Amino acid sequence: SHVPTYGYGKTHGYTRMIRLVTMPLVLSATDIVLDQVTHGDKSFQSIRYQDIKEALRQTVRWHCRLSAVAAHTSMMTITLEDLIDNPWEEEYKLQLFLGFTDKTHKLQDHLLEENHIEEDELEGSMEQIVDKASKLLTRIAQTEQIKLADINSVIDRELAITKNLTAWPCLSLWDVGEKESTAKITEVSKTTAKNLSPNCDDEFATCWVERDKCEAIGDAVCAKKKKR
Repeated sequence: SHVPTYGYGKTHGYTRMIRLVTMPLVLSATDIVLDQVTHGDKSFQSIRYQDIKEALRQTVRWHCRLSAVAAHTSMMTITLEDLIDNPWEEEYKLQLFLGFTDKTHKLQDHLLEENHIEEDELEGSMEQIVDKASKLLTRIAQTEQIKLADINSVIDRELAITKNLTAWPCLSLWDVGEKESTAKITEVSKTTAKNLSPNCDDEFATCWVERDKCEAIGDAVCAKKKKR
């Protein structure tokens, strides 16, 4: 989804945010790429290691941006694994985070009973994602001679660059190629960057930070003196 714009609630329209994290990060990044196979015009065989590497960088930078927004807006982070293993407990935490206290216990129970997440459905979806991701990564590893250490090094470098998601401003979602140029990133990554960048046309959001305006139009350089 589009990352919220920088700033306070009045700029991005949220009063609370819930971040659902899929671990390991390579699974999340691979799922992002595979989405373009399922809903886009890319084929399974057309995906390359470069697509995965760039998606990994985009995933880390997306979380970096979200963490920056969380400095001024309440955010709760849960992992998909915890949601699958302890659905009722995690849903209860979510209800509390959304403002339902012990004083509204009856309403809380009602919400959990009527809208609780189906554990079997979650597990089934997760198994499908893992299966597809495993097949893709196995094919890439075999055809391009890639090792797990190569993938881990990409994540480690991104975490170091973002200072474990605390750097500001976060690096561009468009500047993820080996040559650090938007012209060098893959078509898959360009589509991903567009889908993850701030949506300045959102009726509830306002892009007043220059970095957001740049990201929205795919400008990774974002020269301060550049007129818009």
